[in-house]
Amino acid sequence: MIVEVLYPTRSVLFNNNPTPLQLKSKPFLGKNLKLVAAPMNERTPIDFLASDCDNNLAFRFCPQFEKQVIFRNSMIDGKLQEEETDLSVPFIWKRNQLYEFNIYVAEEFYSCVWDGVEVCTFKHRFPVKESIGLSIDGMRIKSITIL
Repeated sequence: MIVEVLYPTRSVLFNNNPTPLQLKSKPFLGKNLKLVAAPMNERTPIDFLASDCDNNLAFRFCPQFEKQVIFRNSMIDGKLQEEETDLSVPFIWKRNQLYEFNIYVAEEFYSCVWDGVEVCTFKHRFPVKESIGLSIDGMRIKSITIL
């Protein structure tokens, strides 16, 4: 499913529609993505897509539940870059439980907050003005808000 999103926006409710889901949008610089969802799979990526999403991925935020780690990466010209995983999350997460994810796109980095706790930042490796879409997989989505 592809959903067009324009700013400002109110919440988009999905009523437990299955993912994967893709959203096209204006650039995300200075915006906050608020996602209320329940991770259903072992890996549940939230991807910020570049305008050329076949070859470029601006940012991937991907919790992996068995290892209790959040993988972060980007892809430039079809090549995955160096993956970051060095962080500890101060709480236990479970699949099939509803969480609130907030990802703010600042000038220099992404700030990732999970249920009110900042779990990581990720320095831009790709021009942030070209990040124009989202892809979300492995989650039961309750709502998405971009402010």
